Amino acid sequence: MEKGLTVLFPGFGYGPDKPLLHYAGKCAAACGYDRISVNYRWLDADSEHSLKERTENSLEGAVLDALRTIREAGEYRKMIFVSKSFGTFVAGETEKLLKDSGISIYQVYLTPLPQTYERYMRGEKCLAVTGSADPLMTAEAREWMRLDPKVDLMVMENGNHSLENPQDPLESIQILETVTRKILSVFTLTEEKNQKTEKEYRGNDLCSM
Repeated sequence: MEKGLTVLFPGFGYGPDKPLLHYAGKCAAACGYDRISVNYRWLDADSEHSLKERTENSLEGAVLDALRTIREAGEYRKMIFVSKSFGTFVAGETEKLLKDSGISIYQVYLTPLPQTYERYMRGEKCLAVTGSADPLMTAEAREWMRLDPKVDLMVMENGNHSLENPQDPLESIQILETVTRKILSVFTLTEEKNQKTEKEYRGNDLCSM
């Protein structure tokens, strides 16, 4: 069975060592996927700029960093992108640029921004996880995702933009466990599907001999 690649796309100030991405990487390793994290060489850190300005100023360079990281990782035909906040933009844009490459990509968007849905998620099969107390997510965008039959949406009660409840550390751990279990199921189901496809392919080969 050929190996898949998991690509982690950090957010502003939320790197691969932080809980959501750290355990997503653990899920990848447990399911036999290679894993890499995109290292952004430059991000707009000007506190006087709005999040939208920082995102737009940083996006082009971050996407180039992502493409370089994926290229250096080697040849893979199946990938799972796991992204956080600003990283959801980078992951969405990177997939668009790889659309005609023959690579199968599944997206896991953690705390996506409202514009992530509008630009990249609409009508695309993916997992989106947001918090009911995330100040960067709008009720309108959450409803768009809920009504989109292709989007598997999880809304974590009391979760903020880090999918934590600052007033309740135990609930934060429960949220992390729930999200990690869901991400693990993405890898498990993807592998079951790939194995079934490979068996069917081999069966067709045998039948044609």
